[in-house]
Amino acid sequence: MGLDIEADINEMKRLVDDRGAIVQKALKRLKDTKAYHDAKKAYETLVAQIHADGFLVESYHFPLIVDDRDAGSTVLQRAAGLVDVAVDREVLMLYSSFFRPHGQSVLWSYAQRAQAIGIGNTGGGIQTGGLEDVPYLTWDEFATDLRLARRSGKPIYVFSLEGCVGQGFLPRLVTFDWQAEVDLPTTVLVSAGRSGLRGLLWAIERPLLVLAGLAGVIGTVLVVKSRGKSKKTGR
Repeated sequence: MGLDIEADINEMKRLVDDRGAIVQKALKRLKDTKAYHDAKKAYETLVAQIHADGFLVESYHFPLIVDDRDAGSTVLQRAAGLVDVAVDREVLMLYSSFFRPHGQSVLWSYAQRAQAIGIGNTGGGIQTGGLEDVPYLTWDEFATDLRLARRSGKPIYVFSLEGCVGQGFLPRLVTFDWQAEVDLPTTVLVSAGRSGLRGLLWAIERPLLVLAGLAGVIGTVLVVKSRGKSKKTGR
C-alpha cells in the first residue's frame, strides 16, 4: 500500500496568483504544532492498521523532507502540510523535470541516501496546480535519469505509466541498455543549497536556542569592550 504524502495541490495552483494568502496559511500551520502531531499520530495509526491487514507500506515524498529530517526539524512539514511517518520503504520523488536545469544534479544529490527513487514526469497524472505546464521528460532525459538511478543501486519507480505509453517509451524500455555509460552530474551547487536550507531549518526549529546564543555573543562582545575601556582608563 502506498501513501502519497504531498502538499495541497490546490495551494500550489494558487501560489502563483495569490502568494500572500498561501504564505499566511503556511505560517499558520507552522505555528500549529498540535495539528502536526495529531496528523502524525493518525498516519502512524493508519500504517499500523495496514500492517495488521498483512500489507507492506510505502510512502512517496518530495526530497526536501530529507533535509527537514536531517536538521532535526518539522518546519517544512508543518508549513507545507506534510508528515514524516515510518514505513517499510520511502520513495523520494526525484523528478528532474521539476528542477530543470539542475534536475539531474538534484536527483544524484538525494539518490545516495534514498531508499528508492521516483523518476518523472513522463506525462499524465497532473492536471492542476500549474504543474501540467512543466515540460515532460524527453527520452534522452528519461534514459539518463534511469541510468543514474540504477547507478545508485536503489529500486526505481516511474511516474507515470500513461506518460510512458503516450510518449512511446515502453517499447524502447524492452531493449534499453542499462549498462551504457552516464556522466555523473556535479552536485556542488545543490549540496551548498541543501546545507544552507538545513541550517535555516535548524535555527527556525530552535528559536530560543538561537536567541540565547546571540545573547551570549553580544554579552561577550560587551564584556570585552568594557575591559578594553577599563585598561585605557587605568593607564
